[in-house]
Amino acid sequence: MLKTFATVMFAVSLFAGAAQAKGAAHHKHWPACAEGAVKATCTCRMGMTNHYQLCHAGHWCHTFIGACTM
Repeated sequence: MLKTFATVMFAVSLFAGAAQAKGAAHHKHWPACAEGAVKATCTCRMGMTNHYQLCHAGHWCHTFIGACTM
């Protein structure tokens, strides 16, 4: 009984890990923002690095630091 429970918990953790990894690639579906005011949702990236923040319309993208502010 304990072995079956451990096997089921291991399988669940594998699926949960795969779902989290899929969520990490979310930023690839948004276009990159230009420096300045944002008109539509995009990713504010620091140069060509993986440091980014999702910006929404009305925010300001700072590409030097890869951050989005209001």
